Amino acid sequence: PRKTLSRDPSDFHHGLLGETRPGVRYGPRVISFLGYDPMPDPTNFRQQLWKLRWRLGLTQRDLADQIGIDDSTVRDWERGVCCPRGSLRQRVAVLLRAHDASGRTFR
Repeated sequence: PRKTLSRDPSDFHHGLLGETRPGVRYGPRVISFLGYDPMPDPTNFRQQLWKLRWRLGLTQRDLADQIGIDDSTVRDWERGVCCPRGSLRQRVAVLLRAHDASGRTFR
């Protein structure tokens, strides 16, 4: 069975075993090297958004640029301060659905 880096949802957001945070830019390389994504499956929207960025190697600013918003908004979403609404919610949903299982493709 494949191992995940952590089973604790709080560690998922804060990085490897809660000790260090892997840079999202390394996500695609780690996945390619291991042959699978070692991060646990997300259980809520903010984890899903972070995992999308991890799999695609995107910073908050990169994702914000793709959606057409300020990076502080993405940061607030990931912190759970707020969630996207209306047309933003639809744009984010499209991005979340658009990447395939390997996390490398936008359609």
